Parts: sequence; structure tokens; C-alpha cells
Amino acid sequence: GHTMAEQSTAAAAGAEEATAPVEFGPAPRAPDEETGDECALFLTELPENPQEHPEIAGLQNLIYGDEDNPATPLQLAENMKGRGNDYFKDGPRFYQRALECYTEAIGYPVEEPQKRSVYFSNRAAVHLPLKNYGHAIKDCTEAIALNKHNIKAYYRGAKAAMAIRKWETALEFTSHGLEVDGSNEPLKQMHTTSEAKLKEQQEAEEAAAKVEKARARKEKMLERAIASRGIVMGEKLFNVNAVYDGSVAWADNIPASGTLVWPVLFLYPEYMQSDFVQAVSEHDVIEHHLQTMFPSEERCAWDVRKDYVWDNLVLFVETNAVNVKNSEQENYRKRTWKRVKRTSTLLELLTTPEYIVPHFPVVYVLPHNDVAIAEFLKE
Repeated sequence: GHTMAEQSTAAAAGAEEATAPVEFGPAPRAPDEETGDECALFLTELPENPQEHPEIAGLQNLIYGDEDNPATPLQLAENMKGRGNDYFKDGPRFYQRALECYTEAIGYPVEEPQKRSVYFSNRAAVHLPLKNYGHAIKDCTEAIALNKHNIKAYYRGAKAAMAIRKWETALEFTSHGLEVDGSNEPLKQMHTTSEAKLKEQQEAEEAAAKVEKARARKEKMLERAIASRGIVMGEKLFNVNAVYDGSVAWADNIPASGTLVWPVLFLYPEYMQSDFVQAVSEHDVIEHHLQTMFPSEERCAWDVRKDYVWDNLVLFVETNAVNVKNSEQENYRKRTWKRVKRTSTLLELLTTPEYIVPHFPVVYVLPHNDVAIAEFLKE
């Protein structure tokens, strides 16, 4: 809004503008004592038959002139500016009407650039409390282009830019404003604040860029390590990766370790069950994990036949199930099931011929049961 700091710069602005709005809105309008109707001066809309109200016709002539003496564009614009000022003073409920009045004033072909500059900067003053900061910046820029001595336009433009953390834009307003009025304290304060905030922002961006650079370098090393092992990475399985989240990484998150760890999804299609192991070393033997999940002395509650024991399990992976990662070509190769030995290491499983790893390995587990395996392969 129009602060005391802005009022101190009014003389330098060289233009009449709206002052601070009344805090609690407009005072009630007194009805006409004789008729009980609202005074025509304060009507917010015209009656159905305005010709029957001579006082309204008089006001319209006062605003727009008559046929013999029409109002000039400047008179019309100044009238709209004055009405906008009044609405602005009347408080937040009338800000939209103030905007409309200033917009109408701007629409008249007024030739005096200083006058037009005021219309734009006044409209910016209304945009500020409405938090239309982008519009406020545009209006202040236009106001300054019309009159580079309009100090309030510099102030309001800087204020809007600071509200949306556009520190460079704020500094443009304050720097140019101080060139016009080097002693303007509000502009000095905003300039100092914006400089400090811009420095903080730049330092934060530089730190984030360093982190991103290190992450990208680490990811590139990871990609090279995967490729050097003969592992083919593929796109995510939409029906799997939406539920399970994990990615290949270096052991202990240290590239120098030279060892990759993978999340592994074990699926048990007979019972629609699964296990998701977050970190399995590429050198781990798969059978060792099965011994932990399916020990001889225990059975899973869902295992109806009680035949899911580590040394009675058969493992499969599906080849060509997804497209190769970052490839523009569709993978039309035949999808097949390939059996994997329990004694295989994870790395051996990952390098199964034609196996494209769908972001992380997915292993299908069944009991050593000919009927169950045949049904699974058939489906």
C-alpha cells in the first residue's frame, strides 16, 4: 500500500497519487433525508431508468461532458484516477474497483507522459496488497518508462520484486531510483536488503550446483561400472516400481569400494506374495538370502503346501521384458523365462543372456513342483 515511507517521497514523484487506505473501509453513506434513497453521488450502479433521475444525468455530464462541451481525454482520465484514489482509500473491499478506474484512465489517449506514469504507478499500488506482484512490476516498469522521475514507481516495483524474491529485479528498481534520488531512505534500505538476499541466493545456488555436479559425476561412474560388467539396464516396470523403490549404488556409498549393491525383488506368483531386499551385494550368492527367508525349520503363513524351503526353490528371470534404458528403439525381442541357479551370485543373475534389468532385478520364485512350474510357464 502507500506507506509513510512512500509519503516522504511524494514531492519527488511530481504527481498526485492515492494515499493510504482507511483501515476499516468506507464510512456508511447517509441516505437522502427527503426520499430515503442513497445519494446519487454514491450509487454503485445505475437505476433501470436513469433518464428519470436528473441528478444522475447531471453527474454524467460532470464526468463525461455534454454534446456541446465534451470532456477531453485528460479530463476523463483524471476523473477516473480520482475515483480510483477514492476507492483505494475506502479499503480492501474496493480495491477491484480502484483497479478498474486506473485501467480506464490508462485507456484514454492522454498525451502527457507524466500523467500516464501516475496512472500506471497508482494501479501498481493496488496490485501490491492484492499480491499481483507480476502485474505490479509491469506497471512500475511502464510508469518509469513514461517518467523516469516517478520515485514511487521505483519503490513499488522494488517492493513487488522483493515479495517474490526476484532480487536482481529489485536491485534494478532501487539502483535506478537512487540515481534519481540518492537520498531516498526507503530505496536505500531496500537496496541493501536486496543485495544481501541476492548474495545469499547466489551462494545457495552455487552450493546446489556443486552438489548436483558431484551427483552427476557419481552417477556417471556408476553407469560405467554397470556397463563394464556387461549388465544391460532397462526402463522401470510400471507395475512393479510404483510399489517398490530402490536403486543400484556403491557399497557403503563409496565408489572406491568397487562393489555394487542392488535392491532385489523376489516374487512368489503362486500366492501373489513378495519380498523386497533393499541391498544385496553383487557378489552375494542368492541361495544365502533364500536360506534367511525360507529356513528349513520354519514356514511362511501363506505357504499352504509347506514346500517353500530354500533348497526346494526354483528361480526364473524374464528376458526382454522392458526396453533398454534411454533407447529410442522399441524392444520387439521375444520375452522368455530363463531359469537361474540358486548357487549363482547376483552378478551372474544380472548378466543372464538377454536379461534387461528393469531398474532393479526381479526374481520369480517357485517350489520345485512340476505342476506349479508348468502352470506358471503356461500363464
